[in-house]
Amino acid sequence: MNFDHIAEVLIHAMVGTLRSSIITIVLLLIGFPVSNFFSARTGVKVTAAFGIMCGMLLVSVASWYAFRFGISVKLPFATLIVIGTICVVVAGTRYLKANGPATIRKQLPPLMATAATFLLPVFAYSILSFAKIKVGALPLLTNGNGDLLAYLKSGVVLLDLPSATTILSSMDLRDFITTDVYGCFNLVAMSSFVLRVGVEKCAIPVMGVAIGLVALGIVNICQRVFALPARLAAVIAILVTTSTLFSYIVLCYFLAQMFFMGLLLVSILYIAEATNKTASSVHAAIATILICSATVMFVYHPWYVQYLLLASFAFGVALVVRNSPVTLRSFFAAGLASLGMLLAVNLFDLILGTSRYVIAAKKIIFAATADAGWPKPFVNLALLLGAPVPWQASDSYLSAGIQSLPVILVACGCLVIALKFDRTDNRAARLFTLGCFGFSTALYLVAWGVFGESYKQWKFASTLPFTMGFVVVAYILCLLLLLYRGHGARAIFKGVLTVIALCIVANITLYFTDVSKNAFYFRESLRDVAKAEDIPTAQAVYIDVPEVIERMAAAIYVNNKPIVFSRATNYGASSKEDLVKYTEIASLRQDCVGRKSIKLVTGISAKGADRMLPVKTEIDLAGTETDCLRLTGFSGSESWGRWTNGNNASLEATCECDLTKQATNIVLKAGTYLVPGKVERQRIIFRVNGSAPQTVDMNSMDKKDIVLAAPGDPANPSLLDVEMEFPDATSPARAGSSDDRLLGLAISSFSIVPKD
Repeated sequence: MNFDHIAEVLIHAMVGTLRSSIITIVLLLIGFPVSNFFSARTGVKVTAAFGIMCGMLLVSVASWYAFRFGISVKLPFATLIVIGTICVVVAGTRYLKANGPATIRKQLPPLMATAATFLLPVFAYSILSFAKIKVGALPLLTNGNGDLLAYLKSGVVLLDLPSATTILSSMDLRDFITTDVYGCFNLVAMSSFVLRVGVEKCAIPVMGVAIGLVALGIVNICQRVFALPARLAAVIAILVTTSTLFSYIVLCYFLAQMFFMGLLLVSILYIAEATNKTASSVHAAIATILICSATVMFVYHPWYVQYLLLASFAFGVALVVRNSPVTLRSFFAAGLASLGMLLAVNLFDLILGTSRYVIAAKKIIFAATADAGWPKPFVNLALLLGAPVPWQASDSYLSAGIQSLPVILVACGCLVIALKFDRTDNRAARLFTLGCFGFSTALYLVAWGVFGESYKQWKFASTLPFTMGFVVVAYILCLLLLLYRGHGARAIFKGVLTVIALCIVANITLYFTDVSKNAFYFRESLRDVAKAEDIPTAQAVYIDVPEVIERMAAAIYVNNKPIVFSRATNYGASSKEDLVKYTEIASLRQDCVGRKSIKLVTGISAKGADRMLPVKTEIDLAGTETDCLRLTGFSGSESWGRWTNGNNASLEATCECDLTKQATNIVLKAGTYLVPGKVERQRIIFRVNGSAPQTVDMNSMDKKDIVLAAPGDPANPSLLDVEMEFPDATSPARAGSSDDRLLGLAISSFSIVPKD
């Protein structure tokens, strides 16, 4: 165990968590005027998550109009911070005068609990993130990762306008900034301004803020809606939020969607509380929808329409639950209320950010076109249950519909429970599950029918389980706790419920652990690829690892060197042929036995699909044919190895070496087939890389080492092509067996060794 590396990661994680905390405090400070006004007008207590949302809205609106007028966002940022500070000082002074020390001390425990709820997931995320990075910042790439580069460069543009360089690889970043993830650019820019560090050091802390926002939403809903204990709610929040560590880590699309989920949870909390029989709770729900919808429009507008539909639908259902009994008339009234809310929110957002609203609307319309991009098959709807399934559904309507049956059944079950389960203290929970599952199922089916495979906004649908999956767990645990606490419940019944609850938690823990394992799976590869910077003579970096996600993740950590991929990735098409431009390359390759390493290579073959065989690695031919060897003229594998079958056979491998520079032998552990009295010996003629024949006489069936010289081919210095000829090959049929194969060599293993 490398304790120095662990200490370095922990230090970076603590610094990253501190930066996330500072960013959050600044957002709370900026949003305080709005959140304080909201609380005063509605009489509803403001949560930290809602305060963060208010800060995000003000930052987004101010920076958007500064950007549209072509000026730096530094001035609006500074202005908002000053105004927020003044408001906090004034309000704080009044609070201190009105409340004594005892009251203040009483407020400290819940504040500390909220801080812990935010900080623990952020710290866990920071540890897993910085474990992948050589230094405490993402490299500001010049090539190889267009998404990340444009993301960070866009933050620089916002800060440096009007003098910023806005052209990047013939793309005008001013046009790029207006696209779907503007909220990411402006938050990174604000963080850089506040922390006084480069944007490359802000990407992970900003993602930490999003992680913390989602965690706060989950804990608040688990406690206030599902009545779960604080510790259990915190465990669920940590499991959910630390599982969002895809290989992309901080790619702006995932950041935007994490913020979207946080805003969604904040909204649902206040909408659910509209079931209280007070006018202020309804006013709070309306104000929340207005503020959240505008923030979503700026942060991640591809889901703007989805948010509006969900918020309006949930608000209408809240009114149904609020007024009992449930009748056809009340449903009709709720529908009208939903429609009215939808129109009102659209008008509010249009006034608040006219150009941004128009862009959001156009984006949704263009999603229906055939060339919308990212055409993916239909999404497996079981993801909405948090099920660990592949995100792509079957291509056929029938098969995809069958795969969606579990979700439809759960949605119907939630509907029945919501309408029939007669406990007044659980109305908000019923509303929440009904709203989430009913809307999610309906929305997906509508989008499926209208947009089909070009409905690109579900391209990252695997992020959805981290909200919907938590709802399932919280709701089941809520019902179990209600039954567990029931009067007259027997001990054995409580024991069964306890076991069920533990099994549920264990299952979810295993699932989220499985999702999070990518953080550890990529660690060694990324640590290797970071070494590319330590090879100064390398003109480029050649990334040749088998998994597309791993290739994309590796590209994040290559700084200031051209990147060539062995195969296609989402950053662009395969470009192996580009290798010919470079004489020295830092090559990240996975060998055929699964090990990865990066080293300086000259004259590397452009056949990047070949997996290389490390020197001194013995390959067992008893197993199935691996990427290490390409066999011709062999029979099937047996417990000890393989027989050659026929008068000719060949064995080909790609050595992780340069055979023209290092004298090398190949070693075959092999015996031959003999028939006593009939076939006493066999000759085997070897030709390695087309060289002169090497003849070996075999007179024993026992395995022994056959050592052959392996001269290199200048045209392909890593290739090992062993041709074998068996003029004396014989069949077991000569000895009376039913086996009619023509046997020559019985090879159990193959290896490459340097000459002494």
